Amino acid sequence: MNKELEHDAVCLQLVDHVLSVSADDMSDEEREQLRYDLAEKIERAIERWLVSKSLKLGPTGKYPEGTLGPGDEGALRLGVTHDSNGNTIVNFGTELSWFGMPQAQALKFGQLILKHAGAKKVEIEF
Repeated sequence: MNKELEHDAVCLQLVDHVLSVSADDMSDEEREQLRYDLAEKIERAIERWLVSKSLKLGPTGKYPEGTLGPGDEGALRLGVTHDSNGNTIVNFGTELSWFGMPQAQALKFGQLILKHAGAKKVEIEF
């Protein structure tokens, strides 16, 4: 099972457990909305925990694409998430004045930003 499916399964198991002990007097619609809200909050918490435990954000000291120009300090590991208020958060792990990336990586980065901004479906053609 890939990590995304594992996270989804864990989130749904936790939500179903919470609902089984606390949502007896809710309508089906209220229960489904609560299930969705809790699953999303748990998923975000798991993502933040995984990032904090497994990835050191900031400069990596490597140049996988070569240098992009003067002042290029190499690859940068960053984190993208969102909070319960709908804010999209990008953590670069360091101060920086600019960053660049190849086209395919830029498209994936854009999709990630849009996902965390609440987009349900993102299609890119070029």
